[in-house]
Amino acid sequence: MRQSWKYGVTGLVLFTLVLVGTLSAQTTKGTIAGVVSDAQGLVVSGASVTVAAMEGGDVRSTSTGPIGEYRIESLTLADTG
Repeated sequence: MRQSWKYGVTGLVLFTLVLVGTLSAQTTKGTIAGVVSDAQGLVVSGASVTVAAMEGGDVRSTSTGPIGEYRIESLTLADTG
């Protein structure tokens, strides 16, 4: 009985540490993702996608994949305050 009590406490402590780590993991970065298609609704592979920040001059580019998908990560969020 005493052994199972130790495992229960250990599990609770580990769960709490993981939960606290997850809650404090706020970020100021964002992601833009989507699919590029033409006027007929067909996907466009190899299209160039560029994102430019309204402030700060950060410009990021990528190309769409084989099914027209793109994803640009770690974009600095704008100050909306």
